[in-house]
Amino acid sequence: MLKDLIHFYDQKANTYYFDLSFEETVIRHHSSAKKNDFGEDSLRAWWNPHDYLGVDGAMLLTEEMSQDDRLKLLVKQL
Repeated sequence: MLKDLIHFYDQKANTYYFDLSFEETVIRHHSSAKKNDFGEDSLRAWWNPHDYLGVDGAMLLTEEMSQDDRLKLLVKQL
């Protein structure tokens, strides 16, 4: 579906992959509004590490990057 949308917009879509470890994902989940909707077992069942979309030009955002670094990268690309 996402690849179809990118194609629909003539490849004029910015794509990003937030490469987080499972541990970091759990930490972030505990601070989210949906933290009581599902737990770590569900996250583990859904977890698919490095599930890249495989499109040209996709930007990789990592947990090692600061929020400011990620923001600068996004603004620069836009």
